[in-house]
Amino acid sequence: MQFKSLGRVRDVRDQLAGLCERVEVVVKSNPNPGDIIPVQKAITSGYFFNTARIQKDGGYRTTKSNQTVYIHPTSALFQTQPPPRFILYYELVLTSKEFMRQCMPIEGIWLYERESISFLPYLDTPLMLIDCEP
Repeated sequence: MQFKSLGRVRDVRDQLAGLCERVEVVVKSNPNPGDIIPVQKAITSGYFFNTARIQKDGGYRTTKSNQTVYIHPTSALFQTQPPPRFILYYELVLTSKEFMRQCMPIEGIWLYERESISFLPYLDTPLMLIDCEP
């Protein structure tokens, strides 16, 4: 961690706290600090179109552009068993293949809960979310 980066994080946090105070949003801590699901859902909401669903061949197909991508070999999720059904990624990198970097496993139902109307055109059928539970 770098001092300058941590200072930037503090500045962003202070800015968000000020905005919440201005619009009268009550800021409260998560009662269960070990529960990261609310944070994962918030990230998923912001990066909705940076998601991909597993294919039968082990690759993934992106939500937005329907292109085939793979988990980057340096990722902690590379070769995890069983592989995550849905993944959120930060960036795509093109080398010999298109790779997802900075990946996080997510639940497919989160996509449907957050963006049900937007997400429906990207589904073969809404029932495909039923089998996405790990």
